[in-house]
Amino acid sequence: MICMRENTYAVSEVVGALLAITIVMVAIGTVLLWGIPYTEQTKIEASTKNVFNLLDTAVEGTKDMIQEKSGSAREYNLVLDDGSVTIDPIGDRFIIMYAADPRYNFTVSGLDDSDCNFSVHFFELVNEGISFDAINAEVSIFNELPISTEARTPSPSECVNYNTVKFEWDQTYTFENYSYLLTGPHTSAQWSSWSSSKSVIFRDIPDGDYNFQVKENRGGMDTLLEIPFKVIKGLDLGFTTTGVGGGDDYSYYGPVKYKLTKMIRIDLMGASLGFPSTFLGRIYLFDLGFVDCTLESSVGSYKRILENNAVLSIDPSRSQVSKEPILSLNYNTITFRIIQLRNLTGTTAIGPSVDTSLGIILVDNYVREQLSSVYEVKMQIFGPYRDTWSNYFTTTYHFIKDPSNDLLLSSGGQVRTLLLTQSLCTVDFH
Repeated sequence: MICMRENTYAVSEVVGALLAITIVMVAIGTVLLWGIPYTEQTKIEASTKNVFNLLDTAVEGTKDMIQEKSGSAREYNLVLDDGSVTIDPIGDRFIIMYAADPRYNFTVSGLDDSDCNFSVHFFELVNEGISFDAINAEVSIFNELPISTEARTPSPSECVNYNTVKFEWDQTYTFENYSYLLTGPHTSAQWSSWSSSKSVIFRDIPDGDYNFQVKENRGGMDTLLEIPFKVIKGLDLGFTTTGVGGGDDYSYYGPVKYKLTKMIRIDLMGASLGFPSTFLGRIYLFDLGFVDCTLESSVGSYKRILENNAVLSIDPSRSQVSKEPILSLNYNTITFRIIQLRNLTGTTAIGPSVDTSLGIILVDNYVREQLSSVYEVKMQIFGPYRDTWSNYFTTTYHFIKDPSNDLLLSSGGQVRTLLLTQSLCTVDFH
């Protein structure tokens, strides 16, 4: 008789081996799931801390530098194992406005977009029984950095701050087939002779509105290209434009699309026949410019931004102003310094491995406003970090959003003193 008996030891060994394999696989999965992201997060945190420390040093150094004379400079070593650094000469746009009298409370729109128009809406101008024949906008443009003589091509309807322009067009035939025309101030208003050339450069164009056209002679005279544009040299410039409209709403034409080297100031003046003009309020436009340090990870981008001598921390899950700008506020006085960063060669980026120096030079300091009778101080912010700045001003300084979505520093009808200063700096890699 043959007896068969189950080998429990063999089964136990197989089960044990499977269990061991399972444990190893779970351990590997845990490492992959938590260990690698944790390691990456630790590396990102260390890198962002190093960048923040660098920018923090730059903030403190710039505070000292702007107390010195024009031409003072600071240089900071910039080392990033993983990431890139970009200089953006435009950055976010800060618009600061105030009313000269509580009866002249207003808001403005259109100072952020791509055309040359803007509008002003008065909340209480008519309600108080005030009547003006016209509301004029006295526009002053302040730009003192050197102007590029490089020939560039304006986009259609663009306001540009250079006066050497170049146009190019497709050339279908090699024989004399094209003619062009530039109309505007001090131009001949005559079509050029037929030519096979596919480009033309105009130098030292005076300020004004222009229209460039190209036509071809191929059975008919068809217009190939037409570009209207406006030239505003990068020099101080002032002009007055009369508002179109009436009552509470007025529209204006001005250099809103203009890429600001320094800033624009707009004074709103009420005109009544037989009476002196009445100062209603003032609007300032500043394009800040920034230095962007970006580190990439599997969960998104980590950014540390140097702008208006503050440090913005932009992470995948949150954004905040980590190092504050130069601003003080009490019940009666507002002190605000704008610090602009400019790069004459335009946006510059280096990366992904960075080892360079960041140089900042003070061009000059300016006192833009020192007025002890301002009401309804407001801000508008436009640009990539608008929300971060808006949250900062609403949470830290208790600005509130009014019905027009302006950031309003409500005065309750009380007069305030405004001290607004500006420091213009150039920034570059060395």
